Amino acid sequence: MPATPSEGMTGYGTKIYVERTPGAGFASPATYIDLGEITKITPPNPKTDQAERTHMQSPDGTKEFVGGLTDLGEMSYDMNHVPGSATNVFCIAWRRSKANLATRIVYPNDEWEQCAAFPLGYSATGFGVSNVIPSTLTLKCAGAESFSTD
Repeated sequence: MPATPSEGMTGYGTKIYVERTPGAGFASPATYIDLGEITKITPPNPKTDQAERTHMQSPDGTKEFVGGLTDLGEMSYDMNHVPGSATNVFCIAWRRSKANLATRIVYPNDEWEQCAAFPLGYSATGFGVSNVIPSTLTLKCAGAESFSTD
């Protein structure tokens, strides 16, 4: 049987888009900002609660569970910190507003995933004299997720 080549891809070319105002969506470039200088993306890590529904006659004395609500968790973006850039100005304003905005990860093959999110934090992180200044934007997913395959 011949080996199947991998379809894995690098993250190079991945983009992050955020709607500029709640409800604006991604209909045209005027309604979103393309966050610049992204160096690392940590996508959401959804976790679903478990609700126990065991009762006195549960089969074989075995606990029974059902899936509960899902918390999409957090996501973060590391980037080159460029004070005064469109990305920097937007991230500061967004952090201050605490608004839930649609946030979309677009992969190199143009597939995407998104959820509404608000900033938990945005700041430059530690750097040295000969290093590029990094910053991190950390978001809390605050609504249902959607995918380009939905």
